[in-house]
Amino acid sequence: MIVRHFLSILALSISAFIAAGKGVDEIPVVQIMPRVDTAHPVVRAVLTAWLDSLDVWRRPIAMSGANDRHAVGGVVRDWFIQNERTVRSFPPTILRVEHEGDAWIVRTMFSMTDTVSGHIQPLGIVQAAFSDATGHWGVVSPLDRATKTWPREKVGMITYVHSPHHIMDHGRTGASVRFVEDVARATGQPLPKAITYYVAKDRDELCRLLGVEYHALPPSGLAFPKEGIVMTGLGSEWYPHELVHVVLARFDDAHPVIREGMATWLGGSLGVPFDTLVDRYVGEKQPDEIPSFVALFTDPDRSQDDVYIVGAALCKVVHDTHGMEAVLRLLQARSTSDVMLLCSRYLHLDPSDQQESLVAVLHQAREQGTVIRTGR
Repeated sequence: MIVRHFLSILALSISAFIAAGKGVDEIPVVQIMPRVDTAHPVVRAVLTAWLDSLDVWRRPIAMSGANDRHAVGGVVRDWFIQNERTVRSFPPTILRVEHEGDAWIVRTMFSMTDTVSGHIQPLGIVQAAFSDATGHWGVVSPLDRATKTWPREKVGMITYVHSPHHIMDHGRTGASVRFVEDVARATGQPLPKAITYYVAKDRDELCRLLGVEYHALPPSGLAFPKEGIVMTGLGSEWYPHELVHVVLARFDDAHPVIREGMATWLGGSLGVPFDTLVDRYVGEKQPDEIPSFVALFTDPDRSQDDVYIVGAALCKVVHDTHGMEAVLRLLQARSTSDVMLLCSRYLHLDPSDQQESLVAVLHQAREQGTVIRTGR
């Protein structure tokens, strides 16, 4: 990675600033622990590169609200720090910079202090490896570094990468290939030419593959659709939710309610199909606990179940009443207002609705089966 800014290390901390609309907003201070030997010339060079990476990595959140981190190679991207609130709540502390094997390793903890108890609450510890093999210090891809000796097995368009101790389930690999074909056919999207599917034994190993030693909320799976990458922390070759994201890669910047709704409708969540998810959701929720139309699209504190399951119900009902082309138009809409306007037209809802109208949408979504067979 090319260092864009010259960052002097004064004392043991720095302040970074970003432009966001009018005026300047401050990114939380990056603390550097005393055990980091800032007098060492290589350590200083590595720190400069890492501080630059942290600045670039965190900057787009406040500037645009977007979650895309594709420009920052080798660093955990959109799933580790999800939004501006998280960036500001969990400032980074650089714990150590030391040479290990073929690289210099920087360990950084993202944490906050509970104002009531005084306890430190860590979000996670990121381990970034640096090399100057290209003539300047840059981040080494943690995924490539962690899996360079792992076996690979190609099944159809999917290349599975797994630990030497993992036993492949070829029933699941074949099912995944058929599922990708089915989703591409049903949505009218081109079949992905290549998908790389990383099988981690558990969520902690998945995090380690991405350079995260510890995460308070480790994901069970994730995808980098534009790169054709799927990762699972369930030790399984079958993760249809993330495969849907890869098939729909050109819509990766769609509104999260629609993007995750599509993946949940067609691929379920955590191995549970949509039909079962929506039945459980409706059975466990009181009508006033289900978000209103406005809250679903605008409330920053809505739950993952709200986004995934209610979003899936919206996508399914729009499909059942207006066809797949209408769903694709939802995916193409870029602003929240545009998505809400389209949904309100398709479902005959008031765009400013704050009542319980989505309860009826959920019940309507339960009435018919899904359009996609699982491939299994």
